[in-house]
Amino acid sequence: MLSLGDNVKGLQAFIDKLQDIRGTARNTAKEMDDGLGGSFRMLLSAVEGAMNAIAKALEGTLKPFVDRATEATLAVIKWIEANSGLVTGFALAVAGAARLGSTVDRKAGKPDGGRETGSPCRHVFRGMQPVL
Repeated sequence: MLSLGDNVKGLQAFIDKLQDIRGTARNTAKEMDDGLGGSFRMLLSAVEGAMNAIAKALEGTLKPFVDRATEATLAVIKWIEANSGLVTGFALAVAGAARLGSTVDRKAGKPDGGRETGSPCRHVFRGMQPVL
């Protein structure tokens, strides 16, 4: 450690150590930036810079909207926390209706009592041609 009482040699040794550390850090950073990992880090940094530039350009226009959307989202979270039983019941009702719908869909119009296997949503894809 350098103190006020050290001589010029002590100061020079301290400066040499600092320069050596800076060179080691520079070499480590260069090694990390070489290769695919470094390319991805630079790409992500560029994307982040672009996002910041877009945000700054649109700040006056979109900030009030984003602030209101955040407030609305927080209000929904509070409502869900205050009504967790109702939310759970609604989720169970939706899941039950979906299950009932898929069962009815599979059995509808089948002379063999609905024993055919397949996706309950196959009618959505009827008439679509494969891409490959």
